[in-house]
Amino acid sequence: MIYFNTTNNNFFINIISLHKFIVSILLISAVFGYVIGIGKLYLFHLFLVIYWFFILISYIHIKASVVKSIKILLLFLLFMIISLFWSLNLKNGLTYLFYFLCGYTIVFAIINYAVDLDKQKFIFKILAIFFLLNFFIGLLETTGYFRLPMSPYYNTFSTYPSGFNGNLNNFGFVFIIIFPF
Repeated sequence: MIYFNTTNNNFFINIISLHKFIVSILLISAVFGYVIGIGKLYLFHLFLVIYWFFILISYIHIKASVVKSIKILLLFLLFMIISLFWSLNLKNGLTYLFYFLCGYTIVFAIINYAVDLDKQKFIFKILAIFFLLNFFIGLLETTGYFRLPMSPYYNTFSTYPSGFNGNLNNFGFVFIIIFPF
């Protein structure tokens, strides 16, 4: 359980555990995606706001080495923001900018948290558990006897897996990307 204790070094230890908890929940909710959400608002979006809130109030500190390592991403993000001025459809431009910000936040959260090997192993374990769960759900879906109720293929007799991804192509892409690990 996470608690705040302001005596001596316990406060610092609890802030680190809070950082670990927030990053864990952010990554887990990112893997679940649309499965835990209402319409187009996913639980991941809520934890995205919470993550940035803790950065803004300085509970999660941004390391200088992280800023150096993501300079190219920040430059690309700046270009995307500027490109909104000549975008033919501002709504689509803002939507895709939001998608990139979601992805950049995941990359940023991992880089900012996993500064040593133990933290990298922790991130790997968390992601491995939930991606394996995703693939297990996909395997069950190939039998035709099980499909997640929020899947767009729920009322069909399709045996193609979609897992937590909601789309057959996305499930396949995630599987191919994760398979070597």
